[in-house]
Amino acid sequence: MFKPALTVKVALVIAGLSLLTACSHFNMGTMWAMRNVDFKTVDPTVVRLALGLPDGADFESVDLELKLSKGDELLMAETIAIEVITTGPEVNRVGFPLEVHNGVVLKIPDDQVAVIAEMRRRMANLERQEIDGSLDIGIKSRFVPAWIAKVCTGDTPRRLKVKSWIMIDEAQGYLPLLKDSTLGKLIGSTSAKFCQQEG
Repeated sequence: MFKPALTVKVALVIAGLSLLTACSHFNMGTMWAMRNVDFKTVDPTVVRLALGLPDGADFESVDLELKLSKGDELLMAETIAIEVITTGPEVNRVGFPLEVHNGVVLKIPDDQVAVIAEMRRRMANLERQEIDGSLDIGIKSRFVPAWIAKVCTGDTPRRLKVKSWIMIDEAQGYLPLLKDSTLGKLIGSTSAKFCQQEG
């Protein structure tokens, strides 16, 4: 059976929060507003993560990796290519954070929603049977190499700031998550290590 803490973590990741690992920097007002949300039932077609990236930054790819296991038995393994949106209705919609600079929207593609539904179904089956299960979650993101080469020049790479917002309910709109947090901190790294990893 999934422990409550793990279930919450799983749900948060599915909602997009797994991209942001520095939990102490979350907007506490937003976390309070979301305290009673059952993330296991959040509609994945609605969930959006809006990011204000440093000048010139753009993702080459963002992948969500999910592995569901029962003991040593792997029940399901999926990699979802997260949709990265930089133009069009998604970034011009009413309620999109006006202060976003170099904004992108991350969402689960419509054709991958069934994967999330199947993962939830199998998790629910394990819980009903009171069987211990685990869900391993990983995010692999890659920035455009040309931008990495530009910001990672010199002995001291500059500090890269990021802002973020999340939407889990269309009526509620976007809620702030992080403001002016360093990109390195979000990925658990210093700017120098970030450049080494991405370069």
